[in-house]
Amino acid sequence: MIEDGIIRESTSPFCSPIVLVRKREANSWRFTIDFRGLNAITKPQQSILPNIQDIIDLCANKCLYSSLDFQQGFHQIPLEKTHCERTAFACFLGAFEYIRMPMGLKGAPATFQRIMDNFKKHLRARVFIYIDDLIITSETPEEHLADIDEVLTKIEQIGMELKASKCEFARKEIKSLGFILSKDGIKPNPEKTKAIDEYPTPKNPTDIKAFLGMCSFFRRFVHNFASIASPLTALTKKDTPFIWALECETAMNLLKQALTTAPILVAPRLGSPFVIETDSSGEAAAGVLKQEQDDLLRVIAYASRTLTVHESRYPAIVLEALGLVSRSIKSPTPSKRPDRKTIKISNGSPRIRHCHHVPTRKSKCCLRHSLTPPPDVNALTTTDGNPSNRRPSLNLESIRKEQDECPWIVSYKDALENEEPNPEVANYILLNGIQYKLPERVSQDPQIVLPENSKIKHELIKQVHESNFGTAHLGIQKTRSAIAKLAIWNRMSLDVSNFVKSCPLCQLRKNPSAYRTNEPLDRFKIPKRPWQRLHSDVVGPLSLTPTGNRFIIAFVDVFSKTHNR
Repeated sequence: MIEDGIIRESTSPFCSPIVLVRKREANSWRFTIDFRGLNAITKPQQSILPNIQDIIDLCANKCLYSSLDFQQGFHQIPLEKTHCERTAFACFLGAFEYIRMPMGLKGAPATFQRIMDNFKKHLRARVFIYIDDLIITSETPEEHLADIDEVLTKIEQIGMELKASKCEFARKEIKSLGFILSKDGIKPNPEKTKAIDEYPTPKNPTDIKAFLGMCSFFRRFVHNFASIASPLTALTKKDTPFIWALECETAMNLLKQALTTAPILVAPRLGSPFVIETDSSGEAAAGVLKQEQDDLLRVIAYASRTLTVHESRYPAIVLEALGLVSRSIKSPTPSKRPDRKTIKISNGSPRIRHCHHVPTRKSKCCLRHSLTPPPDVNALTTTDGNPSNRRPSLNLESIRKEQDECPWIVSYKDALENEEPNPEVANYILLNGIQYKLPERVSQDPQIVLPENSKIKHELIKQVHESNFGTAHLGIQKTRSAIAKLAIWNRMSLDVSNFVKSCPLCQLRKNPSAYRTNEPLDRFKIPKRPWQRLHSDVVGPLSLTPTGNRFIIAFVDVFSKTHNR
C-alpha cells in the first residue's frame, strides 16, 4: 500500500483498529479500518445514494449488458492533506495514515457517488452507477459497442482504473447489485439467496431482525411478504417474550422457499398504464403491481406491509384504501383494482374497478392462507356460538332478484355498472350484483338496499326483533338501529314501528303508558316473623346457561332482609 501511494508513515495522535474482511474471491481479504470512533465526531454529508430498486427497474429487459468495477475505487480518490492524520492506524510494522480515501469513513460512499454523478453528466451512453458499480445497457449490439467505447474513453481521461477480472462486456445476462438482469426480467442472485437458505434457527430477536433484513431486500419477489413474516415480526416487538413456536419455524421455511423459487419479474415501462391489485386482512395490506406488456398482463412487483395495532382495527373499506395509498405507483393513468369498491379517491386520475370475474388470488393466497378461491356466497350469516354475536341470515340471491324487479334500483345499478357521472348514485355501490348504500361513517359497513315492497324486510325485522341477536324485543329506535347496520329501505322507520307495536310479547311486557293499568300504591303490614311476607322479582332474559336457563327469580324476606334465588 505504501508502494501504491495509498498510505504513508504517520506520527498522528489518532489511531483506529484494523479489520480484515473476506472478499468474494477465494482466499482473498480486504484490508479495512474500524473508523467508528472517527465517524462519531464527523459531520455527515447530505448526499442521497441511488435507490437500488430504481436502478434495477431501469436496467432490466434490455438487449445487452456490460458491468464495470473500479480497481480499489475509493483508493483512487486523494484525501485533503490536512485530514490525512485523522485516518491513522497502527500495526506491528508501525503507524500509518491514508493519503487516499479509505473504506469505512462516514462520508466516503457519498463522496465517491458524487464524483460518479459528475462523471455521468458528460456521457450520452445509458449508464447506471451505484458507488463503484457501473452498468451499461443498450437496445442493440451496435449501440452497446458505441456506449462501451464512450464510457471507457471517459474513464481513461479522468485517470481512473478498472479491475479487469470483475468487468463483463456485452452479456445477455449479468449479476449486479444482488440481482440477475436479462431481457426476460429480474430475478434474485442465487449467491445472495443461498445465505438466506442456510441461515440457522434464530436464538434471539436480534437474529430474527438480521434474517428479516436479508429477506426484505428481495421482498418484491414474495407474495405477501408481510403476512408470511408476521409471526417472526411479532417476536421482535418490545417486551415480547422470545418463544420459537411452530408457526415461527413455518414462516421462516416459507420465506426461504419463496426466495429460492422466486419468479422472474419484468421491469416497468414508464408512460404506460399500471394495474395495482390490492387486498387487506387484519394482519397486513398487500398488493401486486402489474403492467400489460406484449399483450400479457405481467407482474412487476409484489408489495405488502404489516398493519399496526390501530390499523388492524380499521373496517374493510379503509383497509382497501390503505392498500391503495401504500402501494400506489406514480403513473399518468394507473388502474387500481381493489377487492372492495367502496373507496373514493379525491386526487389524481386513477380508474378504480371491482374485480367481478378476476379474483386477486396473488394477494389472497398468503393473506387468507388458502390457495383456492372461496365458494360463491349466497347468504349473509355467521356460525358464532355466542348468541349476542350472531347476525340474521339473509339470502343474497333473493335480495338480488327483488332488486332486479324494482325499477329505480335497476336504473341505479345500470348507472353504477356503466360508471356514469350521476350524482344520484354517488352514495351507492354495486358488489356482486347487489346494490348497497354507503354509510355516513367509514367505520360502518355498507347497507343493503331493499325495495319498499320487499318481502325480505318483514323477515329481517322479525329476526332482529324476536331472536336472540343481542337485540331481543328492544324498543322501536334500538330495533331500527340494529336493522340499519344491515339494510335500508324507504319508510323503514314506519315498518319497524308498526311491527314493534304489534308484537304480542312486547304488549304484555312493555305496554304503552296510555294503556297501562296503574295499580294503587299502598302500605303493607310489617311482618312479625320470618317468611311471613316475601317480595319477588324476575331478572332476565340473560345469556343461555349450559343447563338451558335464561331467567333468575329472586326472593327477599321482608322481616329478615335475607334473599334467595
